[in-house]
Amino acid sequence: ENFDYNRADVTAGIIVYKNRPVAVYVEGQAADVDFVNELAPALIHRDASDFYAKAGVRITFSPNLQMDLGGRFNFREFTDPRYADFHAGDLDASLRWTPTRYFNAAITYDRTVGEGSTALALMEDVRAYTVSFNYIPFEGTAISFAGSRERIQEIGDVVRLEKHVVGLGVTHDLV
Repeated sequence: ENFDYNRADVTAGIIVYKNRPVAVYVEGQAADVDFVNELAPALIHRDASDFYAKAGVRITFSPNLQMDLGGRFNFREFTDPRYADFHAGDLDASLRWTPTRYFNAAITYDRTVGEGSTALALMEDVRAYTVSFNYIPFEGTAISFAGSRERIQEIGDVVRLEKHVVGLGVTHDLV
């Protein structure tokens, strides 16, 4: 069987002093996660509410180089009172380089929560390291590449996963 679920979320954020060398950013999200199919719903009930908040500074070294550096706090409140709520704080960081309007690259690190993938897991604690590139060879066409390494701890189970994701995309605007 699968772990089928519905998720509804709302996200809001703001950057203050965006055009200055040092700006401040704040972002938050609230979500509701409802499982509609679980392996053993009487034993493990995973429905929950998620919240995250992140805040930090955006440093603009030049028009072509920006860094976001801040903190992130993740919180998951399970509807089943048998389980302790999950909370974790960590670094939130990215570095973006845009040498021309036709090319940009980024390196990011973030820590998020996900849905468990084993029978005993309540959820996943995910740390992701990502590199991405975008190239516009001519107007209306873009080539994108992203690669990430995710370190996943299944909360409620002893399983630790290492996931590598690679993506390549080509898009073209039709007039």
